[in-house]
Amino acid sequence: MKQGGRGSGDDDVRELLGCGELAETPGSAARAALKAFLAFREDGARVPTRMEARAYLEALVAGKGRATAYAEFAWLQIAAAHAWGASDTSFFATVLRQFRVGEKGVRLSQWDRAEVAIAALPEEWRSQFSGVLVHSRDHRRRRRGAVTWSASHITAVSRALARWHRHCVLAGHDLEPSGQGFQKFAEVLVAEEVSARSIHSYLQRVYSGYSTVIAPGFQAPGCAFMIREYRIAAASTVAVTKTGRIAARDLYALGFELTEEARAASVRGLCAALTFRDGVMIALAVALPQRARALSAFELDATIKLDEFPSISINLPGAVLKLPEAQKRRESYTKTIQNPDLWEALSEYLSEYRPIFDDGRALFPSKIAPGQGLSEAQIGRHIGDVTLRRFGVRISVHRFRDSVATEAAEEMERGGVLTSALLGHRDLRTTQRHYDHSEGVRIAREFADLAAAMKGTNVDLVL
Repeated sequence: MKQGGRGSGDDDVRELLGCGELAETPGSAARAALKAFLAFREDGARVPTRMEARAYLEALVAGKGRATAYAEFAWLQIAAAHAWGASDTSFFATVLRQFRVGEKGVRLSQWDRAEVAIAALPEEWRSQFSGVLVHSRDHRRRRRGAVTWSASHITAVSRALARWHRHCVLAGHDLEPSGQGFQKFAEVLVAEEVSARSIHSYLQRVYSGYSTVIAPGFQAPGCAFMIREYRIAAASTVAVTKTGRIAARDLYALGFELTEEARAASVRGLCAALTFRDGVMIALAVALPQRARALSAFELDATIKLDEFPSISINLPGAVLKLPEAQKRRESYTKTIQNPDLWEALSEYLSEYRPIFDDGRALFPSKIAPGQGLSEAQIGRHIGDVTLRRFGVRISVHRFRDSVATEAAEEMERGGVLTSALLGHRDLRTTQRHYDHSEGVRIAREFADLAAAMKGTNVDLVL
């Protein structure tokens, strides 16, 4: 029998029901599931159809209840993959998934999430932040001098202020920020194992929200000092851990290792589809080092498209880029990647594994919400989980950018300058300050050649 194609009909099925390959399956659950299915459809040789599989699962649910039916159907898929081939029976996973997960509510937009974050603020702060949201969202109603922030920044500042407010109430501190208050707040965050980088972000956002929106013109030198101290602490953490960082080439290789694992699976089901999805996600995050917000916006034939081999077109709207709100309406991120390995992986993913999730357009679909893609936060958590399992350290999407910038700066001629374009920075100082922790000799190589060295194939990147 062929693992990925059709079996030889009745002989194969009889072998599986007897002492052939399926005899090694734990217990007899798979053989029993196949036997029951064959009795239900009365045609053992022909490859089952999606309609037959669905009808059978409906009958199982009606007769045995959901939990038992789902377990038996999962065993049936294992048996079906051996009898008729993993590729020809991959739709079993889709049928089971459609039964197990229902329709989810429509995901909130960025502005909706900002409204939710504002609603969590104390009542005396809400109206001021609601005003910022109104002016920021509707460019036609903007007044000269009015505060205009992106939806993501409003959400981040509101959440930081809400956490600051809870801390002050519990500790009995004054809500007005001060150096001493920030020190106590930071100590609590340290006790909760929050990183120095995140503490710096919390302090900076609280101070920004308070001095810009709640009490315009407010200044507190002690707060500025604490923010500066944690910015230095965050940079020191990077310097200390730099030698132990995971190289971009290792992250890139991990992506393709995961796709190989998915191909090697005996059953082309949801587990294999998830593994292949994660591999494509990680490889793409290195080849196109954008933020999780941008990765969550990839939609088939809209923001990402497979052109003639080996070209991959990227066209991200300004709404998902880190830009001033006014620029998001007129700017976009457009690139063409020439990458044979990634092109082939994407092509296989879209034809063989992506349909197992649903018939939606999201490049990285949700496991539990049919028709929806992974959100920015879900992508961040998920990539962190995968890297923690593989490398023993949680690596954020933001650290992917760090690794790419460092490796590119070390390996490329004029790498320190070119990495700004690679990461989408307008200001070279941003790259040097936050991402480029490189040292040593830079050799004359384009980033495309660097990517080629990661995988061992000829890769070109057109910027």
